[in-house]
Amino acid sequence: MTTLAMRSLNPPIAARSWVYLVLLLLAATVWRIVLFNGPLGSDEVLYVARALDVATGTWSPANYNGALRYGFNIPAGVMVWLFGISEFSANLWPLTCSVIELAAVWWFCRSRFDDGTALMATLMVALAPLHVAAATRLHADAVASAFLTLSFVLFFESEDRKSRKLAFLAGLAMGMVFWTKELLSLALFAFLPWPLVVRELRTRWLWVIAGGLVMLFGHFLLMQILNGDPLHLFRTVLGQIQRSFIGGSVGEDGAFYYFRYLFADVRHTALLAPLAALGLVLGIRRNKEPAERNGLRQAAFWTISLISLLSFFPVSLSPLRLAMKQSNYLVLFVAPLAILAAYGLSLAAPRLRQLLWAGMLALSLPLAMLEQQSYQVFVSNSRAAVEFARTHPADQLLGASNNAQLAYFEDMTRREPGLGLRVRQLPDDTDKPLPMPAPGGRLIVVEDRETIGHANDDHRLAHIPSCWHELGPLAPRGLGFSAELADGLARGFSAIPAIGHRLATPFARLAAPQPARLWQLPTDDPWCRNTASATTR
Repeated sequence: MTTLAMRSLNPPIAARSWVYLVLLLLAATVWRIVLFNGPLGSDEVLYVARALDVATGTWSPANYNGALRYGFNIPAGVMVWLFGISEFSANLWPLTCSVIELAAVWWFCRSRFDDGTALMATLMVALAPLHVAAATRLHADAVASAFLTLSFVLFFESEDRKSRKLAFLAGLAMGMVFWTKELLSLALFAFLPWPLVVRELRTRWLWVIAGGLVMLFGHFLLMQILNGDPLHLFRTVLGQIQRSFIGGSVGEDGAFYYFRYLFADVRHTALLAPLAALGLVLGIRRNKEPAERNGLRQAAFWTISLISLLSFFPVSLSPLRLAMKQSNYLVLFVAPLAILAAYGLSLAAPRLRQLLWAGMLALSLPLAMLEQQSYQVFVSNSRAAVEFARTHPADQLLGASNNAQLAYFEDMTRREPGLGLRVRQLPDDTDKPLPMPAPGGRLIVVEDRETIGHANDDHRLAHIPSCWHELGPLAPRGLGFSAELADGLARGFSAIPAIGHRLATPFARLAAPQPARLWQLPTDDPWCRNTASATTR
């Protein structure tokens, strides 16, 4: 494709383009399932528990923001109610939203550019490593990203078609961002500079506000019913932010945090950001037709406004704290970056376009596999601990918080009552009584060096008391086929003279977890207080 075939803002949809889209969506779905990430042993345990509550008709109050994200919990609960409880059914909602976002990108591009650009942009999102990973992580990021993308696409469509219905739908989509992950509602402020771009105020925007208010007051009503306070979520989240992020200085807020990931450490987005910059430069230099100019303006606004807001917006002036940064939030930028990147490739010379596509594929495919492996290697010892508890039902296991969380997750999704009770977190306070094993069972501690330190209260395992008896190593489970890629890369880089070891180390850490060992404790003196030599190892 050397030129852009311009279309009107409401073109007839060619059957062949629809066929290509459907095939692409199916391929993207299969790729996401092949690289299924699954649980990490973190907030997703709470998400699944709340989804199970919804599926069984149990509605209860909560005081943690993860439990109040009903834009995730209610649809996920419906999926569980429809298809039964399993790790896959609990993940169907983020997987579905990931695919919906692909279709939204195609819709935006085809209305403004051409079929080729639309399919290229959709393929870029489909291959983006973090977008692939987020689709099968039991977190709200994929859902929030999809509805944020729908917010922009519906809003721009309402602008081009002068449609109040689409404006109202855009407001509803914005409301779903809030329902799904309230912390990402800040991203909606990216729309505010739009009047400066179009240089006018339009009454049609009142329909956007109306859609948002419908969702907001619906949330107020739900909070009133469940918690007796329509502002319960606001009070809960603002309190948590004040205590930890602002007051406790917990979390990243560096102004150039996202730029580093987008342009230097590209493990999550591959070449999307550099290609998007190319698209912006080539687009500015091009003598464009009106529809193409409009599409470029909208995509550029979407990208620049969103990244700037989430990078530089101050959430506190005293102390000065910019918007909280997390690497998983990069998924919010994938759609607009892919649109600009695809536009840039459509304008590039054929040989350059082929070279850049080859680079994008060469990076995106293995990086997506390594995204999966980063999850699998982290929980592999926890999976082994859960399997040990499953095959030794009389024993009581204690370990890091991740070990206990994953056991509880398996308890819920596999319907194995008691499994979550047989793998518990080792208390930080040595004066607290430990759960005891069943008659004839052993009291065992899992020393999982891969996950120790992931939670702030895991440091009890930093030193092993002298009266504990080592039972042996715990073989990791569930590493998956991506471990072979990580191991192959580690071996390949290690062969490079001088710098090989430094290059190979990150991949070696992904190929296999840090070791885990099992220790048997005396049930009458687990902390070795009465032992003649109560030293640590």
